[in-house]
Amino acid sequence: MDLDRVKEIGVCCCCGQPTKQDRHFNMIQLDMDAAWEFPRLGNVFDSSVNNAVAMICDPCGDRFEANDPPTILYAIEFLGEQLVYHDYIPRAHGADQG
Repeated sequence: MDLDRVKEIGVCCCCGQPTKQDRHFNMIQLDMDAAWEFPRLGNVFDSSVNNAVAMICDPCGDRFEANDPPTILYAIEFLGEQLVYHDYIPRAHGADQG
């Protein structure tokens, strides 16, 4: 999907506001496995890493930069010409996982 189209129809994964008026296209990596194909972030050294991402609006991005991060509610999937929002469920990190 064209990223301009994503920005035009998308909403922030934190506050739910439309992103079409934002100056920037903001995506952040999440501590969540992506069970879908795109978008996801990987690691060239470890192909098993498939992190989900969230799209955030400019005001929420500004909050991250000011060290006052908003709560992330959703991860985003591009499925054909549709955006699918998945509940953000961080990975469980046990004491033995470091």
